[in-house]
Amino acid sequence: MLEADLIARHPRLFHVAHPDAWPSIVEHGLLSTSALLDRYRVTGPEREAIEARPRRTDVTLMAEGLPPALIRDQRPLLPLRDADLDDGLTVADWCRTLNRRVYLFTSEADAIR
Repeated sequence: MLEADLIARHPRLFHVAHPDAWPSIVEHGLLSTSALLDRYRVTGPEREAIEARPRRTDVTLMAEGLPPALIRDQRPLLPLRDADLDDGLTVADWCRTLNRRVYLFTSEADAIR
């Protein structure tokens, strides 16, 4: 689908974010989980736990000079196992792929489910 076709078909898109995130979204745009982890300088095992496994609960990032950032759970992915995926893709690979993206919905109803 071409960009113009997408815009013609869905002139409005929806994204779900915590209301407190609005000032940051205005300033920095919508950031993926991976981009937020970069911005908050999350590394090592803490990053691995957030980015490479389905999150059972929300995670709040904190860093000096930055407002708290909420990363939502991924409960719909649970339980996800390597055997559920194709072509040798691992759960860690799949989670990293998902966490590098920002998700938009074409209807408000889908966004609030």
